[in-house]
Amino acid sequence: FSQGQQFIAQTAKLRQVGGELVKTTAQVAIQKQDQPLLDLLGRFGFTVKENSAKGSEEQVNE
Repeated sequence: FSQGQQFIAQTAKLRQVGGELVKTTAQVAIQKQDQPLLDLLGRFGFTVKENSAKGSEEQVNE
């Protein structure tokens, strides 16, 4: 396992954990209608879509 491969594996794991964290944050932001937080997520390249037809199902895309 070279250092490069190890770094890539760690980065992938961090992205996975970060993605889960962003999803949770986005769900809370939508529930509380926290516009500044939604704007902040948007600024970091995360688009938060609220699907009103299916209730409170959020989708976070990088």
